[in-house]
Amino acid sequence: MTFGGTGGRLFERSFGSFENFLGAVPSIEDLRWEVGDVTTELGKQRAREVYDRRVLLDEHEGFFGYREGDAQACHGDSGGPIFRVVDGKRTVFGVTSWGTHRFGAFCDFGGVYAVLSPTVYAFVEKSLAWVDPCDGLPQAGRCEGTVAVRCSTLREGVRRRLATECADLGLVCGAGADGQVNCQ
Repeated sequence: MTFGGTGGRLFERSFGSFENFLGAVPSIEDLRWEVGDVTTELGKQRAREVYDRRVLLDEHEGFFGYREGDAQACHGDSGGPIFRVVDGKRTVFGVTSWGTHRFGAFCDFGGVYAVLSPTVYAFVEKSLAWVDPCDGLPQAGRCEGTVAVRCSTLREGVRRRLATECADLGLVCGAGADGQVNCQ
């Protein structure tokens, strides 16, 4: 399988541009379902959001299998290995993490659908050493004195701890009606 790289936006890395991605959306069933009709402004806006938020964790995830002739992962392959030869031995260096889905077609080994179906693998060694920057932080966030602390969302890019000093805004830290911690 062809290695496409690590870090950055998956669809930018695999399609080269937003325009190319936009042209492919109608052929990728799970994206078509998520985005809708890309000939409308709303569809284009949703496509842009998907394009921007599907981000690979730097040095921890890479994408493979996006060229014609490459194998593709199929439903149920998550956690399955990807090998490389090290000192003459096949060695697991990553596991299937996520990808796009072309229901009924993307498992077609070596077909033209490989171009539309990059698969993301988590690198075993790097993943074992990865420290979650939000470890122990509740999903709703928490108050640390006057500071509202939470983890970033998918729409905000790479997973990281975010903190806002509420006192600087003339506000206090607290939980809203939805349970989410913020400055009020």
